[in-house]
Amino acid sequence: YRVLLLGGPDEHEKNLRIQAASGTLYQGTLPLKQFVSLINQCDLVVTTVTMALHMAIALEKKLCCSTTSSTAMNSSCTGWDRFWSLPTAPVTSLKRATRTA
Repeated sequence: YRVLLLGGPDEHEKNLRIQAASGTLYQGTLPLKQFVSLINQCDLVVTTVTMALHMAIALEKKLCCSTTSSTAMNSSCTGWDRFWSLPTAPVTSLKRATRTA
């Protein structure tokens, strides 16, 4: 799999540093239609509670999310059947995320 970084203006500088250090694909900040189109092409979306999370749910994508928000973990939300949760502590190596029930 290829890793694609997405983000808005607030994440731009950080994403440039990550791209430079890792060779990850980053296309800069994008208009909304292109942002949604790229999310739609993803097999898995790894995110925190951001617009990308909500777009991935709407597009019925598999999700892996790191959050401490109890609102985000509300199991009555549509789309959580495709939701995977990462530990909130820093992880140096992750072989396989555990799917939440």
